[in-house]
Amino acid sequence: IDVARCVECGRTIRNRHPEQISSATGAAGVQLGPRLIALAATLNKECGVSYERIGRLLGTMFGLYVNRSSLNRAVLRLAEIVRPLSEKIGRRVRDAPMLSPDETGWKVGGERAWLHVAATREDSYYMIPRGRGTREATALIGINYSGRIVRDGHPSYRIFTKAKSQTCLAHLLRRIDGLLQLDRAPSVESWLRGMKRSLKRAVSISQRRDAAEIGPHGLMVAIGKVEAEVDRLLNDVPGGV
Repeated sequence: IDVARCVECGRTIRNRHPEQISSATGAAGVQLGPRLIALAATLNKECGVSYERIGRLLGTMFGLYVNRSSLNRAVLRLAEIVRPLSEKIGRRVRDAPMLSPDETGWKVGGERAWLHVAATREDSYYMIPRGRGTREATALIGINYSGRIVRDGHPSYRIFTKAKSQTCLAHLLRRIDGLLQLDRAPSVESWLRGMKRSLKRAVSISQRRDAAEIGPHGLMVAIGKVEAEVDRLLNDVPGGV
């Protein structure tokens, strides 16, 4: 950064780079730029790389030696900057007509926690609380959510009485595969395989829709056929299913 002094008034003039995040000089003039902080956040939060290893990586590849505590504080500052965006995404997800929640094990400071997510086609909203119950589910989605929830069989999602529920087709297909591993009567096995074919056909239709391989009329016709197949199967459930 160039520094100059006016020969008339003696005032010091200092330039500023567009990516400069502080005007500090001297010992405090060593700064981590926004792209480096974004890289550190991505490596730590998305890829699970520790701050210590990120520091070693930066030193080895770029000759930039950064203490892990400096990276930690930089990412914490970044979190405060993007907090309003996170809250905006959360509001969009809660206002969406359909969302899919899920949770998986996580670690916070080496202790057990849970990563909860509610996702739509456009957005994903995350929380990392300590628990995995109805309190965490309602904090994520909002108890008054009245859209459609595509979920697995976790009981916490049954608390949303104002919402419509749809069981995830992938989970249903896995359950059918598990039932087919058991010794079943021929009629039961035939029914399970028929339901599996119908559900896989439904998944295929959604994939063709997303890839724009099927038009609106063809989509409605395909959906109608699958619904008719499932209705026939549900009206003729054999004993033992």
